Amino acid sequence: SSAPGGLEVMAAPASIGGRHDVKAEDARKVLDFAHRHYEWTLVDAGRGMTPLTLTALEAATDACIVTTPELPALQQTREILQRLLNSGYPADRIRLIMNRVPNRALVRPEDVQNMLGLRVYASFPDSYAELHDAYCQGTLLAPEAPLAQQFRRLARKLEGVEQAPATKRVSPLQAALSRLKSRAA
Repeated sequence: SSAPGGLEVMAAPASIGGRHDVKAEDARKVLDFAHRHYEWTLVDAGRGMTPLTLTALEAATDACIVTTPELPALQQTREILQRLLNSGYPADRIRLIMNRVPNRALVRPEDVQNMLGLRVYASFPDSYAELHDAYCQGTLLAPEAPLAQQFRRLARKLEGVEQAPATKRVSPLQAALSRLKSRAA
């Protein structure tokens, strides 16, 4: 199906539902097709490491591992990272993404880095209400929504596009003082 902005989504077949009746070679063919026809291909590989996941990772330029700041999720993420690294996947191609981070998270990014041995590449707040509203309305997040802006920042970061530096706000008093200094010089 197509979405605004040229986004196209190909969902997994309903028959997978926990079974792995899709052969790795068939998945490789689909991924090869996608790479030839699209600038970007994103694969949601689910929650574990399967032969299909490994096939997708072989074709990937980066692996974005998404976790939440709860200890059971972080423990599962550590196991997945270990399996990835043990299978020979390069650590410099792994991007750790924290999702659903509450405003007052008990687990800080430094704690996650110490636990997993990988720095947090991106972090997304817990925006349940915002996502729920969009889902119920059958729409994407509004472009000006904070979470949508963070998704764009992540996409630019993955693409290697630098963000324009934030402009520093100058108070009227600072501006006046600066003008006086330049006149005196």
